[in-house]
Amino acid sequence: MTYTRTHVSQIVEGIQSVQKSLIQVIVGPRQVGKSTAAYQIADALKWPVHIASADSPTPLLPDWIEGHWSTAELKAKEG
Repeated sequence: MTYTRTHVSQIVEGIQSVQKSLIQVIVGPRQVGKSTAAYQIADALKWPVHIASADSPTPLLPDWIEGHWSTAELKAKEG
């Protein structure tokens, strides 16, 4: 049996009630289950998703964001 993060169902309901093209951001302290929740949400929605961790000791450059944006657009077109 897999443990489902506490707020996954609420987040899934919220995402389903708004436009699909919005970017969803999950923020919080380290090691609280954000990535686990993100993967559980993606599995529940069955939509094409792109999950990227922005946890970096140095500031992320604009090309990092652009690269992930492009990847997300490609996945959305394939899905």
